[in-house]
Amino acid sequence: MRLHSTAEQLAAVAASEPASGPMPLPPRLQAVQQHHLGSPLPPHPVASHGRGLYHEDTLMRLGALSSIDSSMLSSGSYSDDEAALPPADAHLQRWQADAAAGETPGFNSQQWLTVPGLADVAFLSWGGRARNRWKAANQDAFAAAELDSPGHPALLLVVCDGHGRGGEHASAAAARGIADAAPQARSCLLQPDSGLGGGSGGGGGSGLPVAQEALIAAFQAVGTSMQVGFRDCGTAAVACLLEPHCLTAVWTGDCRAAAGLVVGTTQGPAVLVHQLTRDHKPENPLEHARIVATGRGRVVQLREGQSHRLCGYEATSQSIALSRALGDAWATQLGLTHEPDAVSITLPNPARISGDWDSSSSGGSGSAARPARHVLVVASDGLWDMCSNEEAVGIALSCSSPDEAAQALMQTACRRWAAAYEGEFLDDISLAVAFLPA
Repeated sequence: MRLHSTAEQLAAVAASEPASGPMPLPPRLQAVQQHHLGSPLPPHPVASHGRGLYHEDTLMRLGALSSIDSSMLSSGSYSDDEAALPPADAHLQRWQADAAAGETPGFNSQQWLTVPGLADVAFLSWGGRARNRWKAANQDAFAAAELDSPGHPALLLVVCDGHGRGGEHASAAAARGIADAAPQARSCLLQPDSGLGGGSGGGGGSGLPVAQEALIAAFQAVGTSMQVGFRDCGTAAVACLLEPHCLTAVWTGDCRAAAGLVVGTTQGPAVLVHQLTRDHKPENPLEHARIVATGRGRVVQLREGQSHRLCGYEATSQSIALSRALGDAWATQLGLTHEPDAVSITLPNPARISGDWDSSSSGGSGSAARPARHVLVVASDGLWDMCSNEEAVGIALSCSSPDEAAQALMQTACRRWAAAYEGEFLDDISLAVAFLPA
């Protein structure tokens, strides 16, 4: 699948479908900082959302343009009386106590970065829990790289979600490998005398945009190299390349990227929520057909409600809940592939967006007008299993900075994991939030 669409086309499609009813919402960088997080994040208020195209009044009504109480984003403290707390809060209190007792290894990290005129980005990664204890390792990984080819500025964001014994090594290798390989491939493709096409509009004879071709080449190189040394573990991965007026996503597995695109309409500015990626799952009809066509792989569901899994016909066969991944050499003969999918979108024309959005009418006193901006959320399934695309974009839009948005998304997902699994299980969660000028 190779997709290339414009935000205007996407907006036209979304505008043709009425919104549904409200639902519960639950290496040169200007500034880079890293630190470890020592305690769980407190709860985040829940709002509501519709689907598709959001106009300013709708976003205000849903709280997506209102400011967030900064106290909700601080380390905070919980009541000493656990019995007086809602169940999710009581679990979060216990998690915080575990962290304070030193049971949490140093696997929670955060990074901020800014590329002037291109994007402001925040990464946040938090290791999970199993059997009511912190896991030994965070199997997620992230990476960022500034691609500074003359005349072609770009920023690369990578999020990986490892699995299997040693999955943390697989995700780290993939994130590092993609971040190293993509800039080299793109630089080569942009060389006028390379014989590969040059320019930003076409690649090396494939007809694909340079951004897509460079990222696909990086995934293929990393995927091939990870067939050695990563037999029983692997990783899902998504990489997003941010360029002026353009956004490209390439992925394999179930890490996801979703964008909130500011578009101009006859009724004023609106936000189009668009999922850039599609999860690579064995039950997907196209993926299922490809697996079965190998004659060696099959797709099974052990229990109703559980994930479909790719496995062999032997009774002792391993299984995996993905149809594409980097690594997992044991499953390649069964139909698992590291071949990625790719999509590029042209960001809406700034000239078509009139003015700023004034959030003061949403109830906040003294709120300043916020400039129109696009938002991108890239994350592992630790977020997406607990948060829809619309929810993630809505929460990010309600924040004044990518860092605040990343914190708000993390706390929302963690609180839901705590409630859903009674505090006993929390998936690793890694996410990136990017604010792009509209």
